[in-house]
Amino acid sequence: MLSVTRTVLLGLVIFVAGNVAALAWQGGDIVHDSQECLPTDNFTMFTAGYEPPEDVQTFRLYFKSDLSPDYYYIDLELGVDGFTSPLPRPTSESRTVSYYIEMVDRSFNSVRTVQFDANVVESADECRRRNPAVAFFTGGDPELVIRNLSGIPVLPLGFQAQGIASLGGAGIGAGTVAVAGAVVAGATAGVLAATGGDAPPPSPAPTPTPASAVMTPPPVAPAAPPSPTVTACIETSPSPPVIEEGGRIKLDGRCSEPVGAINFFWELDGVRTRTGPFIEPVYPDPGVYTVRLTIELKSGFTQGVQLLAPIEEITVTVTQAAPPEPEPSVNQADLQVSKTAPATQDCVSGEAFFDIIVTNQGPLTATGVTLIDTIQSEFANEFDFDGGCPGATFNLNVGTCPIGTLGPGETFTLTVVLDADGACFDDLDEGDSVTNMVEVTANEFDSNPSNNKSTASFIIGDLSDTFSVLGNTSFTSTLTPLASRVTGARAVVRLNRESTWNVGARMHRHTGRAAKGFQEVEGVLLAPVPGGATWRFSFEGDTAFVRGSLRVESGEILSREAGAVVFRLNGAPGERVRFRYRRGR
Repeated sequence: MLSVTRTVLLGLVIFVAGNVAALAWQGGDIVHDSQECLPTDNFTMFTAGYEPPEDVQTFRLYFKSDLSPDYYYIDLELGVDGFTSPLPRPTSESRTVSYYIEMVDRSFNSVRTVQFDANVVESADECRRRNPAVAFFTGGDPELVIRNLSGIPVLPLGFQAQGIASLGGAGIGAGTVAVAGAVVAGATAGVLAATGGDAPPPSPAPTPTPASAVMTPPPVAPAAPPSPTVTACIETSPSPPVIEEGGRIKLDGRCSEPVGAINFFWELDGVRTRTGPFIEPVYPDPGVYTVRLTIELKSGFTQGVQLLAPIEEITVTVTQAAPPEPEPSVNQADLQVSKTAPATQDCVSGEAFFDIIVTNQGPLTATGVTLIDTIQSEFANEFDFDGGCPGATFNLNVGTCPIGTLGPGETFTLTVVLDADGACFDDLDEGDSVTNMVEVTANEFDSNPSNNKSTASFIIGDLSDTFSVLGNTSFTSTLTPLASRVTGARAVVRLNRESTWNVGARMHRHTGRAAKGFQEVEGVLLAPVPGGATWRFSFEGDTAFVRGSLRVESGEILSREAGAVVFRLNGAPGERVRFRYRRGR
């Protein structure tokens, strides 16, 4: 808990030879995060703050065990986070450790906190559970210097000797005041003092170096402090305290004062059932319930003054739970995809295939249906959908087909065609397996996503090279300007770098001698075509054309079909397209 307290010595008056010399003591604020527990297995770090820190002359922490009537103290050293020091480890026989902190500034003003009580526990983990921000000394033994007010170097009762480097006597007490430049003859002294907060024992303060004759009167104990203000307070979460039946509410008394010095007792509808700074009761039934918090000062805080225990009372309203809202209707469309292939496929035909069937099992229409097909890496850029999906796109070994809309009960079929001969001859052997996976998605919620994927495979059979069909090959090309009234389109088409034809803006049939294996075709635009053009090549006239074997090497593809390909041209002279295909039996 963050505690800010002060003790102010209001007036110290010295009467000297009929003259009055007054020394006013001004206080400030000590900022300290109090410790609620101290473990026996760690040195707990204590931190305090004061602004401005350069005004501080001494900063001390006074402490004692409940086994000892006497206080001991250590000096807090200025560090990055304020004035800090570890405290000796308490023994397991101690139950509580009481402490307070005092600061004396360079003008000998004294500021003091109230007394805090910390419980002694066995493990530092227990303190961390109570306060995750608690810090412990690291780096071995801290080599502490412990002093006491009696002047006798003695080990603090109720604390372990480990970590204590030396024991010292008392320093100069805070009540010992040096007054420089005063006439001492015939002087008498009178003291008027008042304090605020709990009153720990008087504490020492350093003596300044005198500038001239100095009179050091004996220490004067401050007057007994007034009893602390004790206020009960309850905060709730949620706020206001209204919950539904069966709900839980947090009732928090940590806003009560003084912080860290009180015990909490809770009554729920007249029955005291709980203790602790906060509780979280559950109310199973509707109604209005009374909550009463009674707080009492911990032992050692009343200074012998009997105080009434403050009480705070609130009511908690528990309402009947609203009936559950009906679940919103979900647009469901159960897509199902299946993929099949022959168990064994040869490479002699120049192609292998997989068949795909997509079905919408309803109950609603599926929109934005997309099919994603993935073939193993040996067939990257060596497969297509055989013209069955005009808007398909391909990237290495992944092909995507935008199916669109499928109504309840509707199906969509697609064939995946592989250039099996090329991959087989280059990368695979007879007996190897070829695997293909497909997945479908849609905009609608799918009530059964487990059937949205399917996988099929086949075994490679005969790898005999039968692509030796020679003779002539035949295909057509059609160069079509996109803009109307454009004339003079001219281009050249070459087959296997031998046969050459000049073409214009009409369909031309090309027949030339076939080569073994792939047939290579190149087309080059000779004259500009304003607005661009399309160039269609069709192989429907060649009965030996191997479906699925067409491989484009350059040119922008506008569309592909089973036996044709259409390119889009920008219309610049020298623009070219290049592709190859297989012939076989």
